[in-house]
Amino acid sequence: MIINSSVDLAIQGAVHHPDLELYQARAQTIIDGGLLYRDTGTETPPIINYMLVPAQLMGGGEHEWVWGLYFSFFAGITAIMLYLSLRRWNEVKAFQVGFATVITPFLIIESVAIEDEAIVAFVFFGAVLLMLYNYKLPAALAIGVGIWTKMFSVLLLPIEFLRWRNWKDRTLLLLIVALVTVVAIGYFALMCYDDFVFFLEFYTMGVSGRESGGISMWHFLREAGYGLPKEVELALVLVSLLIAYLFCYKRKLGVWQSVTLIVLVFLVVYPKMHNGYYVLPCILLSAWAVTDRRIFYRTFLAFIPIMVAGGFSVQEGGEVIFDFPGSWIVGFGLALLGTLMFLDAGRLASRSVLFMDKGVERDGHLKG
Repeated sequence: MIINSSVDLAIQGAVHHPDLELYQARAQTIIDGGLLYRDTGTETPPIINYMLVPAQLMGGGEHEWVWGLYFSFFAGITAIMLYLSLRRWNEVKAFQVGFATVITPFLIIESVAIEDEAIVAFVFFGAVLLMLYNYKLPAALAIGVGIWTKMFSVLLLPIEFLRWRNWKDRTLLLLIVALVTVVAIGYFALMCYDDFVFFLEFYTMGVSGRESGGISMWHFLREAGYGLPKEVELALVLVSLLIAYLFCYKRKLGVWQSVTLIVLVFLVVYPKMHNGYYVLPCILLSAWAVTDRRIFYRTFLAFIPIMVAGGFSVQEGGEVIFDFPGSWIVGFGLALLGTLMFLDAGRLASRSVLFMDKGVERDGHLKG
């Protein structure tokens, strides 16, 4: 086995993530009145970059710990938000969901390693909770904002569209999302179109040399020469999600169940999975884990094979930490194991009753 010198960089990455310099540059560009996409390399939607500005203003340009603290803050308020929202159904279980969120290994590591997934989780679950409460217009606004924060909230749009039973409401939903889209991206699309649409291509079809990545099974297959054409990868994602949406609609699944199923399908078929993306299914499945420890153990322990798989993955610079003949097989096996652990947790959840479906708790009693 050959362990590349890049392992030192990986260890340093626990406290200094390579994306830190990108965050600093993008936030400083905004502060200085520059233009994202044109004046600094940007592979993310615009809103997330504006949400990085407070950390830079608080000293993030000189002190790395500011960013870790800033992202940890979002992890904390996401947990509090979940508790305050879900305690309507059960005070104790809502607290347990919030606590499970705080101790989720993926969220802890991403925050400490200075990654922005805590902000993504906050925005994503803000929309989910509004959907859960049937606040139609605020939910539509939150989905639109979420889409142009880190794109994951686009998974929520078809769920909400199918939930709204008449076409007047559905049209209103699409109009609100469209309005948010115009406000969020219109200026950039006009001022630096070619630079702006790069991240759209990056997230869908991929760009030359970066069609996949991270720790997905598809990444390891591609590196071994067995990868699918990027058009087939995209078609697989779209068709799989379409089938999942129709299943949720036909079975009349609730909001939380629908979002969980869609995220799990996305986890399997999306070719660019990274560690931080697993935060979403961990939090979603925690709503069942509070009554079934087997679910908690699976999502919690899945962190181990998924994290180790990263050592066998090709990094941005082309290096591999653990590189030896056939090493991709080990990485593929670890990624597959982690994925199966999440899917098995989903299987167990599908056989359990979600505590939010048992009625609203009032004075210690459940009311249907």
